[in-house]
Amino acid sequence: MNPVKWTGIIESNTNTSDTNWYNYQAQSQATDGKTSSWANVKMTDGSYYVWIPRYCYKIIYFDTEPHANDYRINGLTTENNAWIQGYSTVYGILDKNKKVIDGTSPNINQVDRVKTEGYTDYVPHPAFLGVGYEDLGGGFGTSSKGTPGFWMAKFEASNSANKPLSVPNVQSWKGNPVGTMYTNAYNYNRTYDSHLIKNSEWGAVAYLTHSRYGRNGSEVRINNNTEGYTGWGATTHNAAQVSYNGMSTANLWTGQYGQLASTTGNVAGVYDMSGGTWEYVAVFNRLYSGTYYTNYGASFASYLGNSTKYATAYDNTNALRYAIKFADFADGRDTSRTGDAMREVWVKDDAGWFVDYSYFVSLQYPFLNRGR
Repeated sequence: MNPVKWTGIIESNTNTSDTNWYNYQAQSQATDGKTSSWANVKMTDGSYYVWIPRYCYKIIYFDTEPHANDYRINGLTTENNAWIQGYSTVYGILDKNKKVIDGTSPNINQVDRVKTEGYTDYVPHPAFLGVGYEDLGGGFGTSSKGTPGFWMAKFEASNSANKPLSVPNVQSWKGNPVGTMYTNAYNYNRTYDSHLIKNSEWGAVAYLTHSRYGRNGSEVRINNNTEGYTGWGATTHNAAQVSYNGMSTANLWTGQYGQLASTTGNVAGVYDMSGGTWEYVAVFNRLYSGTYYTNYGASFASYLGNSTKYATAYDNTNALRYAIKFADFADGRDTSRTGDAMREVWVKDDAGWFVDYSYFVSLQYPFLNRGR
């Protein structure tokens, strides 16, 4: 695992003592998130990985997108408080008067609150809090132990002799069931504890992307390549799907539009979070009792199975994977968990932020795909 840094689009080897290796820089004004540089490393097989550091977060819901954009540029003032519709905080999802509206209020004990000293209602993201924080009845648990961060594949997985690689401008690995990809990811490199990304980890990357340390609220450009080539970016937000031959160098990951498809708006971020091919996450609905587990996911999923270090069990009794209402969030952990970028970013029906698809595990579809 060798540190690499970027000077514009030029890659060079470096070391961990280099002060220019990375800079998780808070964006100012309407920069479209182009100046934050996340830490990158490169494996001996050519795969790139990006460091996602531990953080706390809070979501503010605004009445309109222009008002939300005004906040991103100018910050919150007394005059625009009327725009706020609610919050997602350490106490759950709240209305504008900070009263719980979805029936969820995570069990935050005094030990966990220490992490948010100075940020009284920020959520310590569960992806960094260690084993036990995602279990069905665990809330945020009772321990401050966890991880300082994790390495995220920079590109969607591609295939090299049944070994997943994270490299640009190759076709994503398609055609395998989720259970096989779970096993392939697990066996990639046990020294670095490799595994198929968990739902909480996917959410952690998405929230850091949306923050001032990523794109500062601007939408990640979609990868609209029909053949699933990694690291490509569309010319416009609403661009139609095009084939490899219809792309230009500007759509490559180092090009003008390709860089806008990364989580930082430059080559230092994570690609293929929007568009490309569907991405598997290690998630299952433990109440599903059909044949999907046997046929596609027996390596990590089972009827009435429990969460593990590498996979998260949900407990959803709803037959639908969309059209979820707040009334369906009985205890908040049936359809979604804090930090997994599902309930907290849901808008209506099957739509979330930026009108992107928002699906949940269900009795009909026990597995979950992200990033399309």
